[in-house]
Order: sequence, then C-alpha cells, then structure tokens
Amino acid sequence: MRSLLEIKHTNAYIMKSDYDKWREKISGHHPATIYREVSILARFLRYMCGLGHECYIPTLPKRPLKDFVPYIYSKDEMEKIFNVADALRMEQKCHQSIMMIMPALLRLLYSTGIRIGEALSIKNRDIDFNRHVIILNETKNGCQRLVPLNSTMDVVLKQYLLYRNRMPIAGLDNPDNPLFVSGIGKSPAQSTVYSNFHKIIKKAGILYKGGHKGPNIHGIRHTSCVHVMLKMIHKGKDMYCCLPVLSAFMGHKHVIDTEMYIHLTKEMYPELIKMDRSVTSSISKIIACALITENDYK
Repeated sequence: MRSLLEIKHTNAYIMKSDYDKWREKISGHHPATIYREVSILARFLRYMCGLGHECYIPTLPKRPLKDFVPYIYSKDEMEKIFNVADALRMEQKCHQSIMMIMPALLRLLYSTGIRIGEALSIKNRDIDFNRHVIILNETKNGCQRLVPLNSTMDVVLKQYLLYRNRMPIAGLDNPDNPLFVSGIGKSPAQSTVYSNFHKIIKKAGILYKGGHKGPNIHGIRHTSCVHVMLKMIHKGKDMYCCLPVLSAFMGHKHVIDTEMYIHLTKEMYPELIKMDRSVTSSISKIIACALITENDYK
C-alpha cells in the first residue's frame, strides 16, 4: 500500500483512475512482480469492499510463465538418497569432510522444507527438543520462523549430535556454534554441500541433467512441499484451503508464492486431483442435502 501513499492517495476508496496511476508506476517491473503486486492489491480491495468502501477491483494480468520448473524427487528416489548418504565412507583421510552431517542434513531438509542456507545457519541454541521446534533466525525473508520437528527427526538429530560431540574439538556443543560442522568443527560452505550431494545422487542412480535442470539439493525443499500436499489430499483436505498453512511451512512471504506447488502437484499426480474433486463433490452433496432438509421445515 506504500505505492498508493507515494501517489498521494488519501481517500478511503479506490477508483479506476487511482488504480491506473498506480499501475503505470509499476509498469517497468518484472512481469512476475506486477502479477504479485496486482494480486495483493486486488485482495486488499475486495477486503475494503467487504467493509463498505466501494473500490475498483482490477482484473488480474495473465500469470507469467516461469521458465524454471523444479525437479521433484519421487519417494523411491528420496529413499535411495537417504540410503546412499547413510552408507558414505571416506575414500581417503580428509579432516574437512562433511560426510558425517549428510544423513541428518538431508533428512532435515526433506522433513521441514527449509532452505539449505537456513539449515546451515542453525546454531545449537536454536534447537528446542522440549518443544520439538527449530528457531530459524537467518531466513531468506529476514523473518524469524519456527520449524516443527516430528519424532523421527528428533531421533535423527539427537543421534547426529551424539556422534558429532565425540569429535576431539573443544566447544562443539557451545550454544552459539553451528549445528552442522565439518571434520574441523567449522560450518561447511554451501558449495561443499552441493558437490557432496551431486556425488550422492550419482551413486543413487539419479540422472543429473546439468545446469538449472537439476536435480540438485534445492529440489528436496520443493519435493517436501509437494509430498506434504499429497498427504493432505489423501486426508481429503482442499489444497487451496491449506495454502496459508503451506505458505507458513515453506517460509513464503506471500501465499501466491506457494501456488506454484499446487500446479506442480496437479501436473504430476492428476489421479490424486481427481480424488480430491470426488471428496469435495461429496461434501458439496452433503451440504446441499442439509439445506434442502432445512428448507422443508420452513
């Protein structure tokens, strides 16, 4: 709404001319940014109309097509990745090896959907096993976020810490020190994690396409969200109703950023979307019958 203030808008309503002025101001932005901004404004104006302020509600521009399509791992591929990571052994002595962290790190990425940079920024003090959460302080959007830990992930992290703290390095369990460390007790670089992950998917027999086509470690985050959606569909939940929850789970600033995963899920699992529709239609029939019955008594 800051843009409206910049064009010195002070009325409690928005006319088409006001919208056109604002739209002209952002005309030079990236198409994806324009789509997001117009979408947010349209939702706000609908809210204003609901409060009794007559406002012009703009039509959304055509959603820009994204060139980037993330690689989504199958459940079988994720199982292979975990098995290979668990079986890693050093071919030669290397003090800076990060082999020990890979099993726990990869499972954390898949279990929570957090970004690799967020995972590597976790400090020992950020883990609260009593509340079963991790506090993320260094996030992409600059907002602190709580990440839930399930019972399996609790066990994985505790086992990792047990072995990590056996290393003959002072201060590993210091609250301000990183959770994931190399063999010399330092936080590993993302590039080192990338190269290790590339070796893992190669051993797992997953074809590497190269460039931005993947698969890469960021794909685990995307996979996590799609697999969470699949669980929700299996439970008969409506994906669009669950968007705010998924958006918070992924650490997105805007719900619209999470919509991409709905389209991915629809493309990859059309048979499940049909199931989702059948569940929804059944609920609609129940509601319709209830309304008919109620009207009969009037």
